[in-house]
Amino acid sequence: MPGIKASMKKVAIVGGGVAGMGAAQRLVGAGYRVTLFEYLPRLGGDCFGVDVQLAGRGLVRVDAGVSDFNPDTFVRVKGLLDELGLPYRPIVQDASFMTPDGESLYYFRNGELKVDWPPHAAARFMGDITRFNRECVEVLEGHDYADWTLGRYLEERGYSNELGAFYAFPRAMGCFPMPNDDPANYLVRSLVSFWRMHGIVGRKGPATRMCVSG
Repeated sequence: MPGIKASMKKVAIVGGGVAGMGAAQRLVGAGYRVTLFEYLPRLGGDCFGVDVQLAGRGLVRVDAGVSDFNPDTFVRVKGLLDELGLPYRPIVQDASFMTPDGESLYYFRNGELKVDWPPHAAARFMGDITRFNRECVEVLEGHDYADWTLGRYLEERGYSNELGAFYAFPRAMGCFPMPNDDPANYLVRSLVSFWRMHGIVGRKGPATRMCVSG
């Protein structure tokens, strides 16, 4: 149908984030005339960095958005970066968690979990995290969990209150697709799907998450 094909030669894309730029690159390569509209004065969307001055160390580039990707699931993003010849490297996933008054709860160093609690409580907390990260992907199988919330899932599966308060709920609140609501009310399937895409949960263990150098 030549008429329809000719009418599709001009394409408009709204949004200059990685999805918009990737779509534009593919369409241009296919012979389309592409106009990309972006509200901000820069491209990149949520993927951007800022320069931070450190005492005695000069400027460092700090990720200020959502710039990392799991190469096992972000296959097309990885392919685009490889095609453009953009180097990428593993991100530092070390993190510390503490109470609002500054009391240390637990931290990750080089992928290893450390818990600053009495031995028995620490062992249970670490066991709950391991079990949750391994088993929660069950909610993605079939439709049995379609209307389950994260709070209901943790309660039904017998997890400790500490797992929700100090691990699952805070981590859920950091997931940008989730609504502005109590994390206990998040639909568990949507949340686990997001976590698995980023390689945070699943039976294979944590993924090596990457970011573009600089």
